[in-house]
Amino acid sequence: MIHAASRRVPTARRVLTALAVPLALCAAPAFAQVACTNINTVQISSSPLMNNEYGGHLNAHIRGQIPPPGFTQYNRTLFRDAQDWNEAYNALAAQNPPLYCAQNPQPGAEAARDLPIQFFSYQCTAANAAGVCTAGREIQTNTVRVVMRFIDRRWVLYTAYPIPR
Repeated sequence: MIHAASRRVPTARRVLTALAVPLALCAAPAFAQVACTNINTVQISSSPLMNNEYGGHLNAHIRGQIPPPGFTQYNRTLFRDAQDWNEAYNALAAQNPPLYCAQNPQPGAEAARDLPIQFFSYQCTAANAAGVCTAGREIQTNTVRVVMRFIDRRWVLYTAYPIPR
């Protein structure tokens, strides 16, 4: 009988070990990451038309767009137009490895990347009461910074802007 019981212990260990692997995988999502540009709320908030509503301030960096309340285009480097921004976002989406966003982040968590993209951008030197740029000059930029932020329990494209040389 002692011999039979000792056979059950290794079997029990094998069963527990077999269960431990799936349990470990269940715990993994706390540290798992997904490509930010594959997240639906990032895709939606990457549109200048939706960004303000999702809590971003991308429009503070696109010439001709209205920045969200509390933001201005004054003294900022701007994409010349929404088409330049779309080109930068498409470059980000095509990168390998992608920019990753955590699946279970803390509020306010960020994921950011600098993209080596050259643009003729716009340096705003004056803005109206709505924060829209009214004067400035064209400048060359060679980097675009893109920042995702976890806001209201969802990842959004928080901001993106060209960086001067």
